[in-house]
Amino acid sequence: MRPALASLSGGGVATYSEFGPRGVSCRDHPFHSLGVETREVHARFVGEHPLVNYCRNTTDGAPVKISDFLDARSLHRLNLHEHFLRPLPVEHRLAITLAAPGPL
Repeated sequence: MRPALASLSGGGVATYSEFGPRGVSCRDHPFHSLGVETREVHARFVGEHPLVNYCRNTTDGAPVKISDFLDARSLHRLNLHEHFLRPLPVEHRLAITLAAPGPL
């Protein structure tokens, strides 16, 4: 992931995910800011992620945020929040879907 792209968000960490037949792959900036353990936890609970689920099911391209799908109380009940987002710490996330040729 390019630093210029990450700087657009104004956040501390930016991630880029690809969805395909073999699952979800993720890149981060700054590089390796998400450790191996963090990536494994993400992989375990990615099915609970409202942004990932939205991006998997649409080519809308409109920016969306977690709060478009869940209120804070509902988010905090998820294993995804307890084991992945809270330790980072992440309270706010934004996602934009980009269509790609082929199976991605």
